[in-house]
Amino acid sequence: MLHKCLSEWVLQYKQLYYQGSTDHVSLCPVTVHSLLHLADCMEWTGPLWTTWAFPMEQVCSQLQRAVTGHLNPYPGID
Repeated sequence: MLHKCLSEWVLQYKQLYYQGSTDHVSLCPVTVHSLLHLADCMEWTGPLWTTWAFPMEQVCSQLQRAVTGHLNPYPGID
């Protein structure tokens, strides 16, 4: 049930904001995509409050430091 609801929400979000345009890719962050995996992760690991978020927070921190330019942020990310 949760997987279906989240999948529908992400689909509606992409249709409303992203609209398949590369110009709108900044409106579709990885956090929105990660919702598609939330139900599976809950099934594998149990309630979300039992899961440590530090590894993902570290990845986000590294990405923020890697992005050095606003016009073309991708060269710094490898």
